[in-house]
Amino acid sequence: MLSLRWILLLVFLVDLAIGQLLSPGGEVIVGLIFELPLSFVLPVTSAFKNIFSGRSFGDERHMGDDNDLYNSYNDPVYENQLEKLDTYFNYMHIEKESCKQKFLCEVSSKPEAFSPVSDIFLKHLKPSSSMTEDERSRFYRYFKSATVGFNKHMEQCSRDYHNCSFHADDVISTPLLYLWQFLIKTFNIKFTEN
Repeated sequence: MLSLRWILLLVFLVDLAIGQLLSPGGEVIVGLIFELPLSFVLPVTSAFKNIFSGRSFGDERHMGDDNDLYNSYNDPVYENQLEKLDTYFNYMHIEKESCKQKFLCEVSSKPEAFSPVSDIFLKHLKPSSSMTEDERSRFYRYFKSATVGFNKHMEQCSRDYHNCSFHADDVISTPLLYLWQFLIKTFNIKFTEN
């Protein structure tokens, strides 16, 4: 398997060779497509994973204000988006609905600071023109929490979702997040899903 250093060297050499062949003195942009596992893209702190897989905080995911789940429903229009969000939340060990909403609120309050995590989550919260404003709809609650975060500050997220004891900063590994931000800026990386 080629290391990143060798791949970048190969891209540079191919860029140079093709550029000289096609347009001497011109510029050619070469792109590479990598398929990365979710565990590589979402920088979850190992401490957070250990907390929720262990006994210390594990029960908090299932207690508290989530009794309204029995009245919740998934709007069929947004079924695909909710499935993707559920996949991300499951990977990050965020199971409590109020914690999911608080997480979305907080990453929305500072999308640049939480990029690319905010990009990955928030692109699934684009409503259609016919979105029903119903508190029982999971999609609407997620959209509303992201809107609160975007329009207000992170402190408002803590007030609105006080039943959740952790913050987005507790879940996301800051050093890995900074590494991703550096790589995205340096190599113009874009994330897509298949």
